[in-house]
Amino acid sequence: MAHEERRRQLADFLRACRENLQPQDVGIPAGQSRRRTKGLRREEVADLAGISVTWYAWIEQARDITVSSNVLQRLADALQLRPTEREYLFTLATPERRATADDAEELVTPALQAVLSCYGVNPAYLYGRRLDILASNEAARAVFIDHTKLPVRERNVVWQMFMNPVTRQFILDWEANAKGLLSILRANWGRHPGDPAFAELITELEQGSPEFRAWWASHDVVGRPVERKELDHPLIGRLAFRQNGFQVVDCPDLTMVLYTPWPGTDTAEKLQRLAASSGYPAGSARIPSATRSPEPEDVADRQPG
Repeated sequence: MAHEERRRQLADFLRACRENLQPQDVGIPAGQSRRRTKGLRREEVADLAGISVTWYAWIEQARDITVSSNVLQRLADALQLRPTEREYLFTLATPERRATADDAEELVTPALQAVLSCYGVNPAYLYGRRLDILASNEAARAVFIDHTKLPVRERNVVWQMFMNPVTRQFILDWEANAKGLLSILRANWGRHPGDPAFAELITELEQGSPEFRAWWASHDVVGRPVERKELDHPLIGRLAFRQNGFQVVDCPDLTMVLYTPWPGTDTAEKLQRLAASSGYPAGSARIPSATRSPEPEDVADRQPG
């Protein structure tokens, strides 16, 4: 089933890329007659890539065929794919390139937790491949949400963004933030299309959020979280952060997201006040024991919200 789903997603991705290109984008005169096809025609993509129309049609029809790296490269060039899109294309078409297993353990080591804790009054999170919240510091739990008090299925930043109505009022420019997260989820899914927890999360989001359902179908893997993230905090008012994500070298599926006050704002002072009122220190010297991501049976309990 994972193989069939991968072929279907590859077909949908190529179709979306083709429809997003206009003839003039690739040097094809628009002509006088009205085009019935949105974007480029299949035969135009095939011609640009130097492959037969039939072969390209089979790929878009999700036929069970093997596509060589050379053909994929030519398709990427023809469709003018950006680096992230190229990686997504090759990951879908040649899953054997992926060395990390879908069920690789997402381990939060004491060292990783210590980095989060030592980030002081600035929020810091650690996310897994499905953007599950695996760990955080006290500042993150005070500024955003305390994931430790949520049901397991809701400990996910994409779930919170699309399924929690409070988020729409809390996070300013909700749409840009939501689309950025979704594009990361789509790119990560491309590396783990056989992960059943991914499938259950996506199904739940498609059923519960019309925005997620519409935007997921666009196959955007290029977008990224907005650099400036602004919040309307119920206790301390407007906050503005610079948001940066860092891949953990020893476990590439883990991402550490750090928030620093935006220069020229009073966010830093407000964070100090929040820490004082909430009773947590600017840094923590205690290093907890290693923790692990939720067990598969916990994740499998997802139900539409």
